[in-house]
Amino acid sequence: MKKVMIATLLCALAATMTAQEKKGLSFDANAGVKASMTYVDGTKVSYTAYEGLFYVTNVEDSAYQTMNIYVPNGATQQTPIFLRTYVGGVYGF
Repeated sequence: MKKVMIATLLCALAATMTAQEKKGLSFDANAGVKASMTYVDGTKVSYTAYEGLFYVTNVEDSAYQTMNIYVPNGATQQTPIFLRTYVGGVYGF
Protein backbone atom coordinates (compact mmCIF):
# COMPACT_ATOMS: atom_id res chain seq x y z
CA MET A 1 0.00 0.00 0.00
CA LYS A 2 2.89 2.35 0.80
CA LYS A 3 4.36 1.86 -2.68
CA VAL A 4 0.96 2.69 -4.20
CA MET A 5 0.91 5.92 -2.15
CA ILE A 6 4.41 6.84 -3.31
CA ALA A 7 3.63 6.00 -6.92
CA THR A 8 0.49 8.16 -6.78
CA LEU A 9 2.42 11.08 -5.33
CA LEU A 10 5.13 10.79 -7.95
CA CYS A 11 2.61 10.53 -10.78
CA ALA A 12 1.00 13.76 -9.58
CA LEU A 13 4.42 15.41 -9.49
CA ALA A 14 5.33 14.10 -12.93
CA ALA A 15 2.07 15.40 -14.39
CA THR A 16 3.07 18.94 -13.43
CA MET A 17 6.48 18.74 -15.11
CA THR A 18 7.25 19.53 -18.72
CA ALA A 19 8.77 16.86 -20.97
CA GLN A 20 12.21 18.48 -20.57
CA GLU A 21 12.06 18.37 -16.77
CA LYS A 22 11.05 14.68 -16.76
CA LYS A 23 14.04 13.67 -18.88
CA GLY A 24 16.52 11.83 -16.68
CA LEU A 25 14.57 11.97 -13.40
CA SER A 26 14.12 8.72 -11.52
CA PHE A 27 12.77 7.47 -8.21
CA ASP A 28 13.76 4.31 -6.36
CA ALA A 29 10.93 3.30 -4.04
CA ASN A 30 13.29 0.88 -2.27
CA ALA A 31 15.77 3.64 -1.34
CA GLY A 32 13.71 4.94 1.58
CA VAL A 33 15.09 4.98 5.11
CA LYS A 34 12.88 3.61 7.88
CA ALA A 35 12.63 5.87 10.92
CA SER A 36 10.24 6.84 13.71
CA MET A 37 9.42 9.76 15.95
CA THR A 38 7.60 10.08 19.25
CA TYR A 39 5.16 12.89 19.96
CA VAL A 40 5.08 14.69 23.30
CA ASP A 41 2.04 12.62 24.32
CA GLY A 42 4.03 9.40 23.77
CA THR A 43 2.45 8.42 20.45
CA LYS A 44 5.05 6.81 18.21
CA VAL A 45 4.87 7.21 14.43
CA SER A 46 6.97 5.04 12.13
CA TYR A 47 7.60 6.20 8.57
CA THR A 48 9.82 5.82 5.52
CA ALA A 49 11.86 8.87 4.55
CA TYR A 50 12.86 9.72 0.98
CA GLU A 51 15.14 12.73 1.27
CA GLY A 52 17.10 14.83 -1.18
CA LEU A 53 15.00 13.94 -4.24
CA PHE A 54 15.74 16.21 -7.18
CA TYR A 55 12.68 17.52 -9.00
CA VAL A 56 14.52 19.23 -11.87
CA THR A 57 17.05 17.81 -14.32
CA ASN A 58 19.26 20.88 -14.56
CA VAL A 59 20.04 21.40 -10.89
CA GLU A 60 21.54 24.81 -10.21
CA ASP A 61 21.52 24.64 -6.42
CA SER A 62 21.34 21.18 -4.85
CA ALA A 63 20.68 22.70 -1.42
CA TYR A 64 17.34 24.10 -2.57
CA GLN A 65 16.15 22.09 -5.58
CA THR A 66 15.31 18.91 -3.71
CA MET A 67 12.28 17.66 -1.86
CA ASN A 68 11.73 15.26 1.01
CA ILE A 69 8.84 12.79 1.18
CA TYR A 70 7.84 11.09 4.43
CA VAL A 71 5.38 8.21 4.18
CA PRO A 72 3.87 6.94 7.44
CA ASN A 73 3.57 3.18 7.84
CA GLY A 74 0.12 2.03 6.82
CA ALA A 75 -0.45 4.97 4.46
CA THR A 76 -3.18 4.61 1.84
CA GLN A 77 -4.22 6.73 -1.12
CA GLN A 78 -6.53 8.63 1.25
CA THR A 79 -3.71 9.55 3.65
CA PRO A 80 -3.17 13.33 3.68
CA ILE A 81 0.11 14.58 2.27
CA PHE A 82 2.08 17.34 3.97
CA LEU A 83 4.50 19.27 1.78
CA ARG A 84 6.68 21.64 3.75
CA THR A 85 7.99 24.63 1.84
CA TYR A 86 10.57 27.17 2.89
CA VAL A 87 9.24 30.03 0.80
CA GLY A 88 9.14 33.38 2.59
CA GLY A 89 6.15 35.68 2.64
CA VAL A 90 2.68 35.85 4.09
CA TYR A 91 0.78 32.58 4.27
CA GLY A 92 -2.84 33.05 3.27
CA PHE A 93 -4.96 29.95 2.99
